[in-house]
Parts: sequence; C-alpha cells; structure tokens
Amino acid sequence: MIMTKKEKKSIANNKYYQKNKDRLAEKWKNDEVRKEKLKVYYQKNKEIILERAREWNRKNKEARKLIVERVKKAKIQRLKSSKKPIKSDKKKEKIKEEKPNKKEVAKPNQSSGSSGNNSRPD
Repeated sequence: MIMTKKEKKSIANNKYYQKNKDRLAEKWKNDEVRKEKLKVYYQKNKEIILERAREWNRKNKEARKLIVERVKKAKIQRLKSSKKPIKSDKKKEKIKEEKPNKKEVAKPNQSSGSSGNNSRPD
C-alpha cells in the first residue's frame, strides 16, 4: 500500500504534535492571533459545529446518561461526606450531657437504708 504525500505529512504532523503537545498548548494559550482566527472560524462554522454536537449526542445517548449519573453520584457523595450536624443539634446534645438522668441520681430524702441521711456526721 503506497501512501500519498498528504497522508505522510499528516502522520508526521501528528507525531510532532504528540511529542510536543504540552509545549504547543502553552504556546497557543497565549497566542492572540490564533485566538482571533479561532473566533472567526467558530462564528463562520457555528451551525456545522452545533450539528456535529447534536449528532454526537444522538449517537452517544447512553454514554451521556452514564456521564450524568456519575456526576450526580459524585455530588451526592460530596454532600454526604461534608454533612455536619446542625447547630441546634449540638445545643441539644450539650444540654443532654449537662442534665443528669433522674434515675441515675438518687435524692438524699429517698436514700435507702436505716441510717437515714448519710451526709450528716455523727
């Protein structure tokens, strides 16, 4: 199979891009001329780009559903893990800790035994 000149050039450009991807991305990020060209390109080809996106969405409906579900699950996980008790709950817990249970504390008048009140020295 013989490759055409265009195919060879395409392969060479692809290899070069893969090799220097990070450096080129940084260079292009700050290139104002390139940004202007892209703006013009997107304005001219807006309908074509949107149609491609619609077509991709139709073809990959299931993939999109999985992506959306994954994002929702991640949000729920973050909410569950970051959930903190409400301030009013904290106050209720403190009040419960401070107040002793009636059953646990025996009143001096109701103490059992024949000696009566044990707090008075003889």
